[in-house]
Amino acid sequence: MEFSHSYSFAIGTSSELQKEPLSLYTTNSLETLPQMSESGIIIPRFVGIYQSDQFLMGSKESKSKDKIRSSKKMILTGYRTAIRKKLRSLGISDTCNPELICIAYDSNNFQDGLVRSFFKQVAHRVKISPLEDIPDFNQKDPKIHSEIIRRFEEGLRNYQSETEKYKIAFDIFRETLLGLQQQFNTYGLTLEEYEHRLRMEEALEYCALGNKEFIDIYLGKIAKRKM
Repeated sequence: MEFSHSYSFAIGTSSELQKEPLSLYTTNSLETLPQMSESGIIIPRFVGIYQSDQFLMGSKESKSKDKIRSSKKMILTGYRTAIRKKLRSLGISDTCNPELICIAYDSNNFQDGLVRSFFKQVAHRVKISPLEDIPDFNQKDPKIHSEIIRRFEEGLRNYQSETEKYKIAFDIFRETLLGLQQQFNTYGLTLEEYEHRLRMEEALEYCALGNKEFIDIYLGKIAKRKM
């Protein structure tokens, strides 16, 4: 089953933009959003950019699409609950909308530091940027980890020694982490992407400690999924 990724935009206050589920009007184009500020008292309002996944179903799957979507939603809710529990154990409280990846602001009205003060809770994964500097989000590659693994597929099937196998694993962890860091710097990350980044940091630590058991388990999961 394949996924497609889409991006939507909304205007609201900091609390409205972080709310889950989102109750604001959204659009798939920044140009079609209403004006950010109105005459009179200025209420701090910003643009939120959200990344969501959709199923691409075949004809057989489409017959039971409602059941599949309902099941997927339940799994995703449970996954996000587990991620938040893990983050709390690390001292990170993230109850924000998990699909929010970027906050854009009008630099004529607000300074970067002030905007960040409204979004302290998600500054670890949400990109904060002036409106004029936001990127083309359609250039983001949410499948970065799968693409990196694909580059190493031949090596994962045909490694000649244990040393080579662990070198391949290290390269996968390192390149994925670098890719996710670059995506955070440019676009921002969803809750799931941020948790993936933490797992890659943890994996590199295991590599540095020579924890071969963890690496073998991880590579075994890749083998089941990809080969």
